[in-house]
Amino acid sequence: MNGTLIRSIFTDLISITLFTITFTSIGFIIERSVALIYYYKYEFFCNDIPYIGIILIVISWICGVILRLLTRLYQLDIYFFIFASGSIQISSQIICFCIIKTTKKQYTSNESIDSRLKNKNFSNCSIISIRYQTIENKKIIHLMKIFITTTSIMTTLDLLSLAIEFGYILNIQNKEVKSFIGNVIPYLTATIVPLTVIIMEEKLRKNFLWILRKISGMRFYKTSITPEPMIRDSKIRAEINMTNDKLNDIYFLSYANQWK
Repeated sequence: MNGTLIRSIFTDLISITLFTITFTSIGFIIERSVALIYYYKYEFFCNDIPYIGIILIVISWICGVILRLLTRLYQLDIYFFIFASGSIQISSQIICFCIIKTTKKQYTSNESIDSRLKNKNFSNCSIISIRYQTIENKKIIHLMKIFITTTSIMTTLDLLSLAIEFGYILNIQNKEVKSFIGNVIPYLTATIVPLTVIIMEEKLRKNFLWILRKISGMRFYKTSITPEPMIRDSKIRAEINMTNDKLNDIYFLSYANQWK
């Protein structure tokens, strides 16, 4: 009885999380579309705290809990909702990916940055801050592309595993094999998606390697194809050892000269 209850609660959490990811993706489409079209005004009312995204996540969690309670109370077919939400999620993430590609072009074009600088009076941040936001946004765009691609692949595999488990495709007679396929994909998703974000984000990656080093006692270093001692040009060698703050200063200075 306890095992059934725990499995039921665990299933509820997975379905609520799947619903949340689905509608968070839709919310991300809305949020990014607004930011893409009205970007210089958007930074004025969403400058420090991304409360629009936070509100969307909270609303999606509430909707997910309500939907799960309804399926429990009225004995609704949960697998229909899982397939429906998974299909919506994949479709919405394809749209997200297209929006991100457009956003990347926007941030890499001088015309767009020029427009942001001309409309800086709509924002309460300085020109330097706007340029810094451009750098950070390009990093976030790259991270979101990897995240969306990973979650889309894992969601597709999850739906395929459910289809195999219920005999819609590849009618496997061995129950243990079917059960293994149905259970392994969600665990892979729960592992691979966060791990992808950790690997792609520099600060999280450093913290992750530090934890691994503490646990295992091993040393993790990022090797270089061209060792520094082999580089004879002192300017190149100095540039390699520059801090991010110094590189940003050079970037901002070159931009200031460009717009004169």
